[in-house]
Amino acid sequence: MKQLSKINNLIISLYLFVMLGFFPLYYRYQYANMGDEKYKIFLYTSSVCVVVSFLLCAWRGILSVHNNAGLKSNKRIDIKKYICNYPLDTAVILYFGTTIISFLLSDFKDIAWKGADGWFMGLLSQALLVTVYFLIAKTWTYRPWALSLLGVSSAIVFIIAIFHRFDVDILPIYGNLKEKYKVLFLSTMGQSSWYSSFLCTVFPIGLFIFFNERDKKKRTLAGIYSAIAMMSLVTQNTDSAFLSLFAVIMVLFYLSFGGKMKEFLEVILLVLASFCFMGVCQRIFSARMIPLDSLSLFMSQSAIMWIALVAVAGIYGWVFRKEVFGQKTGTASKNKKKNKRVESEQKSIPRTIFWMVFVLIAAAVLLVLLFIVLNTTGVLQSALGYQSTNNYLLFDNQWGNGRGFAWKFAVATFGEMPFLQKLFGVGPDCFSAYAASVPEYLGQMKAFWGDLVLTNAHNEYLTKLYNIGIVGLLAYVMMLVTGVRTFLKNRNINPFLPAFALCIVSYMAHNIFCYEQVCCTPFFYILMGIGSNWIHNQTKKSTY
Repeated sequence: MKQLSKINNLIISLYLFVMLGFFPLYYRYQYANMGDEKYKIFLYTSSVCVVVSFLLCAWRGILSVHNNAGLKSNKRIDIKKYICNYPLDTAVILYFGTTIISFLLSDFKDIAWKGADGWFMGLLSQALLVTVYFLIAKTWTYRPWALSLLGVSSAIVFIIAIFHRFDVDILPIYGNLKEKYKVLFLSTMGQSSWYSSFLCTVFPIGLFIFFNERDKKKRTLAGIYSAIAMMSLVTQNTDSAFLSLFAVIMVLFYLSFGGKMKEFLEVILLVLASFCFMGVCQRIFSARMIPLDSLSLFMSQSAIMWIALVAVAGIYGWVFRKEVFGQKTGTASKNKKKNKRVESEQKSIPRTIFWMVFVLIAAAVLLVLLFIVLNTTGVLQSALGYQSTNNYLLFDNQWGNGRGFAWKFAVATFGEMPFLQKLFGVGPDCFSAYAASVPEYLGQMKAFWGDLVLTNAHNEYLTKLYNIGIVGLLAYVMMLVTGVRTFLKNRNINPFLPAFALCIVSYMAHNIFCYEQVCCTPFFYILMGIGSNWIHNQTKKSTY
């Protein structure tokens, strides 16, 4: 029995070695069919891992029944370890259950099984992702090298991306790619939006270690990693990454009221300094810089960012001057007492301050949304004779690089679906198949996109609504929210668990403007599985 467990553990470890170490760096044929090639690695390795692990578990079950019959021993497998015994497990199962129902009711079984060409997010991939989650969470013995390996491989991917934004092809991978297309592709992940999804799924781990770790060596390494990630984030050229970062910072701000305000300000300083440093590099090497969109340039080159950096540095130095500059006189015991006093002062800061800031930000967002509605519907034009044509403030078909059309198309056509399809959708990854099956919808897509195929709504939640219906979307959101709540609530088990909550928050925020795909979604499930593994095994020690 122990040997079977060791073999199973080895199989999962090999799988994670491939996915966390090799997969991010793998590419073939440069950017041609990048998604297809990545998918093959995910499909083959995941399938082998799942099949072998299932066979081993089945064999263990047979041996257990045999042993319990009194032929060898009275040892039993702890069944509770392998069933859904806490909310996140249940949420994952419910989500997968609705996906199965959607598949069974779909009129496009072939596509619903494999997924749309180039995306491959059908029932097969969903089944592999969910199974991998449970294998990692329930049957694997965690190894510290796993997250370290992801840190190394992702840092290399980030560095390649930074060089690419200065047209330095260090692999090489660009090959004969024309200059006008270089902004659309990045590093070893293919499309810049795919790269952004990967970046935003994994960078919160390093940022949280920098925020929470007390060991100077680990914190320094996490700081270097996070700086590289932030330098890449400000140059990757998708707006959704900034929303992702903002969401992560808000959660860190909430956590900082537990005596971590100093560390929170250090995170802000690291982010701002990384952005400003890249702005300096862009000015120095302007002749080599790949042209970026306005928001990315604002975040790296605007004087406002320098003002913010100086302001935060000033606040940090003033509030924590005793810790920053140290004491010239006094004993070590006095310094310890002062440090304890500073900690108690931080802990005494009421968390209501966070909720006040949160309400102010929420109010600002609502006001902006109201302005967009009034501006788009022409109310401002008729009342004040003013209308903004800014791409962010005018929700027309071109809004968000065509997301305006995709969102409106998804909502309008979903509203015309039969009741059962509204509940369970048209089938996993069947957005384009369903739209193409209705001549009117196909004509609308061709009129706007031409020969390009709209495979999703460029919003993961709208896409889930379309593909697996209202029930499926609710189950999916419940899984995400339960994951965040579970990892934050159980941080007494391991203080590093909130890092996995941050990964989910980052993924959720990023995919308001993006979608699930093979370059990022497997990492989301793997990281969620590792976090659940720690909870199941009640590990209190630092394990990364």
